[in-house]
Amino acid sequence: MHTFDKDALVQQLAALSPAARTAFALSVATRRLRCFERAAYRHGWEHAGQPRAIVERLWEALSAADTVHDDWRRDEELVLNWIPHVEDADWTFEHAFVQEALSSLVYAIRSLLTSDPQEAAWAAAAAYDAVDQATIWFLGIRPDSEETEATILSHPIVQREFVRQADAIQLLSSGSIREFQAAAADQELITDDELQTIAEHRR
Repeated sequence: MHTFDKDALVQQLAALSPAARTAFALSVATRRLRCFERAAYRHGWEHAGQPRAIVERLWEALSAADTVHDDWRRDEELVLNWIPHVEDADWTFEHAFVQEALSSLVYAIRSLLTSDPQEAAWAAAAAYDAVDQATIWFLGIRPDSEETEATILSHPIVQREFVRQADAIQLLSSGSIREFQAAAADQELITDDELQTIAEHRR
């Protein structure tokens, strides 16, 4: 069974090139776009399409080995301003997915700007937080014992994300970023069926 070890992940990321580290963080953000967009368009949020545009520009920059861009700091600030907060009056369970998805994108931008493996690891940690919470909702249980914690950790939603993160490290150690991008684009953090089950439990 896979677990999340942030310190070990930072060490693995540090062994990759700066571009590969950012690609790792960006793959996390990419997997979450569909989940984010389903919620964003349903709620009619003004900036629903802009995170995907930023993600696509980041992939283009990595593929072209041209990461110098005066607007990355501006994009980081934009995404930070879009992140919803619990105190928002219309908070729903979907806002939690949006919050974590946009956080991953912020960490991907910071990874590009700083080349710090910690930023890429934070992107992965945000994904773990999202699937952990999703599984709690999916199962309709409380994480109030070692048994339930083990049930959550072993659930396919959580294990799927851990496997993808481990696979990403391996692929980025030897493959091209463009090939890796194509693989990340075909994945999503939470499927429609899983979201439907979660929504039923949250009623």
